[in-house]
This record gives sequence, C-alpha cells and structure tokens, in this order.
Amino acid sequence: MASSILDDRLIPVEVEVNEVTIHVRFSGGLQIDAPVSPFPRLANAQPEQRLRWQLNGRGYGIHWPDVDEDISVPGLLKLVGKEYGSALSDVA
Repeated sequence: MASSILDDRLIPVEVEVNEVTIHVRFSGGLQIDAPVSPFPRLANAQPEQRLRWQLNGRGYGIHWPDVDEDISVPGLLKLVGKEYGSALSDVA
C-alpha cells in the first residue's frame, strides 16, 4: 500500500488509552485493542495527557501533543496482526 493512499473507513474516530491498551474505533466500524507498551511516552503519560489526541495526516495517524507521540494507522494495525489492506475487508 502506498502511504499516500488513505481509506475513509480506517480513520480513527474514537481513541482511548490506559496503562495497558490503546483502543481505537475507526470510521468504518472496525475496533482494535493494541498494546501501549511499545510507546513508552504514551504508557507513562498522565491520564489527562492520554485523553488529548488529534488526527495526523488527514487520518493517517494519531498524535498526542502533550507527550509528543505519533502512531500511524498502518503501524497500529500491524501491531495487532492486521495489514492495512486486509483490514479494509473487516469494515463496512
């Protein structure tokens, strides 16, 4: 998949982070739970810092400005064993 190609069904619309998990719900309905441990700045952030997230690159990634953490959608999907292209078959 070329990094410039985005699919509207895989734009994060809900993100919740705790000490263990990053939960993401995408615009197409897919939901994933990824481990937060590979992202120590996010894992060690205060709860209120984890609440403040924003989309990067028209939905290609998620950014937490308070801890300067960026995670791409393809990276998150890969972390839970899904490739970007195959994840599209899991959404409406």
